Amino acid sequence: MTSLVVNDIPKDVMRCVRSLARTEHISVNNELVFLLENGLFKRTVQSRRCDCPTVSMDAEAIERSGLSGRWDD
Repeated sequence: MTSLVVNDIPKDVMRCVRSLARTEHISVNNELVFLLENGLFKRTVQSRRCDCPTVSMDAEAIERSGLSGRWDD
């Protein structure tokens, strides 16, 4: 996988990402990857602006499987 460094993220955005990661019991990195994949899927694949089969399969599978929500033990 490729690495990405993002600078100057607004504090409230990071606070929200950390909160989501904590709620889902995953790392901030994994939460950001999920948000990027989900956002790319919704903005590009569904609107047919580009062909991103990896993103569409991963994000769509996660969305349809119900794995992206909170799990109750």
